[in-house]
Amino acid sequence: MATQPSIIQMRRSSGETNEKGKSPLSSPRGDSKLSSSLPNSHLDSMIREDIQKMNISSGGDAPWDSSEKEEDKARVWFKERLQLFQNAINNQVDFKRVRQLAFDGVPDYPGLRSVYWKLLLSYLPRDRSIWQEVLDKGRKSYNDWVQELIIDPHKEAGNEDHPLSTESSSTWNAFFRDNDLMHDIDKDVQRTLPHLHFFNHDKKAGSTEHYQALKRILFIYAKLNPGIRYVQGMNEILGPIYYVFALDPDKMFKGHAEADAFLCFTNLMAEIRDNFCKTLDNSEVGIHGRILKLNQLLATTDHELWSSLEEKKLNPQFYSFRWLTLLLSQEFELPDVLRVWDSLFADPQRFEFLLNVCCAMLVNVRETLLGGSFADCLKLLQSYPGNDVHGVLQRAIEIQKGDYTPPPPRPKVVDPRKSSQGSGQMTKKEYYSALKDVLPPLSIPSIALAVPSKDKDEEEDEVSPSPSSFGTGFLKPPKPYDADSSDDDCDSGPKMHPLA
Repeated sequence: MATQPSIIQMRRSSGETNEKGKSPLSSPRGDSKLSSSLPNSHLDSMIREDIQKMNISSGGDAPWDSSEKEEDKARVWFKERLQLFQNAINNQVDFKRVRQLAFDGVPDYPGLRSVYWKLLLSYLPRDRSIWQEVLDKGRKSYNDWVQELIIDPHKEAGNEDHPLSTESSSTWNAFFRDNDLMHDIDKDVQRTLPHLHFFNHDKKAGSTEHYQALKRILFIYAKLNPGIRYVQGMNEILGPIYYVFALDPDKMFKGHAEADAFLCFTNLMAEIRDNFCKTLDNSEVGIHGRILKLNQLLATTDHELWSSLEEKKLNPQFYSFRWLTLLLSQEFELPDVLRVWDSLFADPQRFEFLLNVCCAMLVNVRETLLGGSFADCLKLLQSYPGNDVHGVLQRAIEIQKGDYTPPPPRPKVVDPRKSSQGSGQMTKKEYYSALKDVLPPLSIPSIALAVPSKDKDEEEDEVSPSPSSFGTGFLKPPKPYDADSSDDDCDSGPKMHPLA
């Protein structure tokens, strides 16, 4: 019996098109704007038609394949969800709706995450009619900074300016100082997402056009922000942003991915720069203050887990420093990092949700942490098993809403080395008494002494020793040394000091 073709296949075979001459299934990003080239009413009617046809019970001479029905339902659901995201940014942007949708994850649709991140990072305004004006202004500013701050001494240095000059006004001197900064940036950029073909398509790290763009962005940021300059780890923040923008198929964005990434990176660093500022490390707004807040959140959420980590002397700084500073960009694969950042960028309290995510990461591996040693727990948290990012985010939402309830505490195992009367040290008598219940009884094996064989004549002459004689002879323990004893009390033989 032949299988009835799906609705999608029938539409493709019939060549159905809309009024603009495009297939309804073609990408809605055909124009320079994000809004769909397909009218909303047409798309809504198409979705309703698909749902109505798929809800008809199977019957007749050509029943549908169940797997094909599920595939079509998933496709229709994706279109409905995609339409919600597109409607939120048509004409006047509904920013509250944008945050709500992005918090649950932006669909992996070409160019959609790029636009949403530009909105969430305050690069694009809410009035869509002035987007092009804002983009042109920001991109021109970045290009001017590149021309002004990247020095070429062969073009700018005068004849009187010597390459070995140490004067502050020397172009060559400024060039060599900048070259040291560029060298530090280059070392870190070459380690940015090196496993991606996108960055290493010529099989030589650091030489692709995308790596060159990352170096220029970080260099310009360091020159414009002399108070913080460049700090290791900024490249890990910039990498995913540039990656998303450079993959945008819209020509309005893709051709200017470097400038757009710089401006969004600058806005993002304005909110998290305290994590990279060493002078603020020990302050409330610094990274140590953030680690303290995470530790307090864990103590409130799961006190048993917190107590276990405290007893093992597992300082939260050992694992959470990288989590909080780099926004978990090193703990998950890139697609999962993008999903986590959707929620972080959409957080109205600006990255307070990051603490909930970190706490959820600890709670999700609580059984392993409770039963592991210090070394096992540290290895686990420094190489987190990030294979269930959706479970982590769901648990983070429960923690944020106060809906998470930890499992009942485990029964504690009494340590025999600690006294039952208080928490002080045990006396020797209590210690040995407690060991009786822990250690097996001590058994002393019998020792067989090997006696050399003698001739028959010698055995006749020898008198059998009495049982009392075993108290003397070679089995008798040696006498303690007494300095006042006479030489007659000592055994015959050469006189030697007992400690010799």
